[in-house]
Amino acid sequence: MKWFFCWCQDTECHRDHGWPDLIRVAVHSALERTDLEPHFIYDGQPSDLTAELEHAGVKIHYHRLSFIEVLTAHSPDPWYQAVARGAFLRFDIPLFAGSDDFVLYTDADVIFEERVDFRGYQPAFL
Repeated sequence: MKWFFCWCQDTECHRDHGWPDLIRVAVHSALERTDLEPHFIYDGQPSDLTAELEHAGVKIHYHRLSFIEVLTAHSPDPWYQAVARGAFLRFDIPLFAGSDDFVLYTDADVIFEERVDFRGYQPAFL
């Protein structure tokens, strides 16, 4: 099953959040403990982080939010826009899911402890 997580590079300058390390932990635990196929929807430029993740087996989707104009119309604040772009990237997952009936989305601050099993639990939309 494809697992998607998203992030906007423009929030990296705020070191108190630690997102690059959180992403590394999430990816490492997914690769070590599950059979999920990690997909990273990334609003940013190629970087050391994307190279590291790609080398580990993560599929990187460099992507700008499809409805960016709506966000920029609500606030001129670049910090708000960067955080919102990262958060709303999840709405663009269908652009990358292909023909899969189901995919998994999580925030990037998760740790997978075991294989994810959705047998018997497949809602039309969650």
